[in-house]
Amino acid sequence: MGEPGRQPLLLCQTLEGGRCVSVYHGSGEVAQAIALIDAADRQEAAQARADEQRRRAPVETARQIVRGIAQELRTVTAAVLVANGYHQHKRQWRRRMDRTRPAGGSMVPRAAALTPPDPEEVKRGLAALDQALTIGPEATKKGKAAESADLLAERARRVAVRQVLNEYPCIWPHLRGRLTNARRALLEAAGCHPDTATGMVVVHAMKAMRNDLDYAYASMLEQLLIEQVVLTWFDLDLMQQYYAGNAIKTHALTAGAYWDRRLNSAQQRHLRAVESLARVRRLSSVTPLQVNIGGQQVNVAGGPWDGT
Repeated sequence: MGEPGRQPLLLCQTLEGGRCVSVYHGSGEVAQAIALIDAADRQEAAQARADEQRRRAPVETARQIVRGIAQELRTVTAAVLVANGYHQHKRQWRRRMDRTRPAGGSMVPRAAALTPPDPEEVKRGLAALDQALTIGPEATKKGKAAESADLLAERARRVAVRQVLNEYPCIWPHLRGRLTNARRALLEAAGCHPDTATGMVVVHAMKAMRNDLDYAYASMLEQLLIEQVVLTWFDLDLMQQYYAGNAIKTHALTAGAYWDRRLNSAQQRHLRAVESLARVRRLSSVTPLQVNIGGQQVNVAGGPWDGT
């Protein structure tokens, strides 16, 4: 308790270099005036943080949408390449000659593969794919696996991936539906409803991009990858608009670093999507990529897909 009749003191505590520093700004009417100014500054800073959080909300929603579908598509693309005899060597996909490769069949999946998927079954299928792709050779005492062990592990991985793709045909309609829902959610997060003028322009631009990438004549896996390219393009365009709007006005250092990170991550996701599509088209240009879906051999890349 202070002494009776003594003027109150204004004490502010701040952190400088990890230490708590107390600063006395005055007493009496001067202290009260400084306290009012300090309270107004704090309220303004809190309002600025709330506004920044509202601006970040659609960006975070879009990021979660694009990242979720990208992870599943990477898993399925890797599984298709492994099932067709490809393996990664120094992060490059290569293929060994395999004379036991099954012959091609119809390019239209069975009706069972086009029915609405069960979410739990899809989850089990994707988990089984992840587990099959992690099959590797056992290390020797020196920490390195012999070449024969690598070959055996590669064959076991190929067999396991083919079995999962055959037993879980629901993965393909799940991915197609997920991409459709992701496109709608991304438009809503950006405030571009398809019924508005802006939404119509964006939808038309997406359709034009799909046509430029030969979506109508692409195979099943290529169509999924084209959809991903369109999604990541829109996400990147959205991020560039937010970044430009933040750059032309005064902002905190932390806010600038946040938008830098989000723009860089959007660019990387778009480049990875384009790279995946280009890789699949390059590898399937020589030999179509085929998998067994629901007991039927299907060209998922390298030939048109007549399914819906």
